[in-house]
Amino acid sequence: MIDFQKRLLVSRFGDPRRDFELVDLPTEVRVCPLTGKISRLTAERVKGASLGEGVWPDVSRPVAASRADCPFCPAALETKSCRLDETRFGRTRFTRGEAFLFPNLAPYGPYSAVTVIGHEHFTEVGSYDPARYLDAFLVSRDYLAKVRELDPAMRYAVITQNHLPASGGTLVHPHLQVQAEADGPTYAAYWRECLQKAARGHGRPFVPLLVATEKAGGERYVGATGRWEWLIMWAPQGFCEVWGFAPPAATLDALSDGLLAEMVAGLLCVQRWYRDRGRNSFNLGLYLSEPADPAVPLACRIMARANWSSFGRSDRSFFEVLLGEMVFDQSPESWAAELRPYFG
Repeated sequence: MIDFQKRLLVSRFGDPRRDFELVDLPTEVRVCPLTGKISRLTAERVKGASLGEGVWPDVSRPVAASRADCPFCPAALETKSCRLDETRFGRTRFTRGEAFLFPNLAPYGPYSAVTVIGHEHFTEVGSYDPARYLDAFLVSRDYLAKVRELDPAMRYAVITQNHLPASGGTLVHPHLQVQAEADGPTYAAYWRECLQKAARGHGRPFVPLLVATEKAGGERYVGATGRWEWLIMWAPQGFCEVWGFAPPAATLDALSDGLLAEMVAGLLCVQRWYRDRGRNSFNLGLYLSEPADPAVPLACRIMARANWSSFGRSDRSFFEVLLGEMVFDQSPESWAAELRPYFG
């Protein structure tokens, strides 16, 4: 049985909006049953509209300005992108369709790479062509497989995306980041350790138990795309955060073409929801690790970010950055209710 812990904290004060009548306002504190991380739900936080939600931003001018010197557009890609060591990799880049993978000019580690998703300089959230999007994940997988062949010590791998500069990306042109390391990154290693610990505590893998619990409860489960199950977490760590899980152990060998196609279908469902919500920016990550462990299934995580626009506030405040807890003004259950129809 999964323990969905929560507690209420109440603040009493004279409200100037009500002629200083004393009011009691609750904050719900939720604890993630896997990681122990905390989320706070409070209806009195500055509303989502201040993050740009509900008003679709016109980004035509910055998009047009970014085209001139874009190193990821087809005319510049061959001459401005880095090249792999051909003596090791047998090629200078990895390609599949319009997807184009090459070493990161500003690397985060020894095997840091970038995958340009396609020729289009700008793609609105929810509008990716499924075939081109899939090609980008496939070519990223192929590169990571070669890395593992060359350097088996690389136990962890992630494929991530920053969509538009509001998500932390430096370029508008759609692309993925690809990373392989021996001991991290921190969250990928932490995620694996939490799953293994939970499996020991429950006597069975945690994620299938979580998915079964959420499907039975119905409040936060949103749907499936093939073998991927998608849900909102009890205590999210990002705005409109959605997780997808697939049953194979989270290794590169598990990433078949079909399984990645099913993942892309789910990601596009979520992104179309973001678009209809008025959110134009997001981050996503696919976590991989070796060796195979049934307690550690494939996991894909996506969350909305503050809109890319000329004004607005960040989606990270002192509470998130300095105190390490996420604060939301909407419940995960309300997100799930909105998202569920996108999965048919």
